[in-house]
Amino acid sequence: MKKECSKFKSWLKKKGTPLVFVCYESNMVNINHNTWWIDSGSTIHVSNTLQGMENLRKPVASEQCIYSGGRISSHVEAIGTCNLVLSSGFILKLEKTFYVPSFSKNLISVSRLAPLGFNFNFSSSGFTLINKKPLVL
Repeated sequence: MKKECSKFKSWLKKKGTPLVFVCYESNMVNINHNTWWIDSGSTIHVSNTLQGMENLRKPVASEQCIYSGGRISSHVEAIGTCNLVLSSGFILKLEKTFYVPSFSKNLISVSRLAPLGFNFNFSSSGFTLINKKPLVL
């Protein structure tokens, strides 16, 4: 067998430690549509439901479509404020949330919350959203 060949073993030794890079693509799995995902790459908040939404308005021409990773466009039906009730009881107001019923996930944009004074702690034990005092998300 090749793995027992002395030349092959010598070549492997010279080559060094192999590295493997894995890209996890969560778009390929079935997820519950009412879950919220923290997204550090999203520039907007996106909701696929009107639950918790208020102050709705129709999108202007430049807001009628959003584009995700693979340049896939999705139609925006409304824009408003989403009142997201966290497990701690805190109500997180997501201003200018885009209502896109065809979206598979609800997204919380890190870049939209950071200027409002929110801090984010990602660790192996989970995620913490901090605004003056830690909140459980």
